[in-house]
Amino acid sequence: MSAALDTRPATVIRAEARPYRLPFARPITTAQGRFDARTGWWIALHDSAGRVAWGEVAPWPGFGVGPAAAEADLPAALRALTGQ
Repeated sequence: MSAALDTRPATVIRAEARPYRLPFARPITTAQGRFDARTGWWIALHDSAGRVAWGEVAPWPGFGVGPAAAEADLPAALRALTGQ
């Protein structure tokens, strides 16, 4: 049995970021260095219909924006998602 797609219009009323750090079973090495964990932020968007959508911001060092720049940009991005 599949769930019906909820197509009700809604407005994002709250956006939040929760940091995470997930250790690797074994460190990995790339041209950018050695990494023993994956870090990022889970993003939760709460809408006016009571639904919550989850996403992720997890920049990988050396590929586009790095973690420090992403963290600095998060507050403004979250405010923009709620129209603030």
